Amino acid sequence: SLVQPPRPGGFSVLGGTGAQRLGCVRGHRPLEFLIAQLEKLQASRAGAAETPCLFDHSNVDAVFGILDPTGQGHITLVQYKEALSTLGITGFDEFPEGAAADQVSLETFRRAA
Repeated sequence: SLVQPPRPGGFSVLGGTGAQRLGCVRGHRPLEFLIAQLEKLQASRAGAAETPCLFDHSNVDAVFGILDPTGQGHITLVQYKEALSTLGITGFDEFPEGAAADQVSLETFRRAA
């Protein structure tokens, strides 16, 4: 199934219902999480706080895990490029370590993301 329920501290992609479809819902209380993030965003717009980051290292690891469901420890160069582009990341190394063997590691993916 393409539906992946959110894990504590994780996120949900490719399905779900309601707030789960947002792709950045954390924990077991998605509504409270989203309200807190919106409050942080309002505070940052007022200059009272920094802009909240909804995408962190655990999300990068989760994206890699989706691309490497068998846990081989690497993804293909095409997967690497497509994932980073989809995440809106620009200026990344188009031929990172492992590209020649078509095996980009999690560590390399983390550095680029």
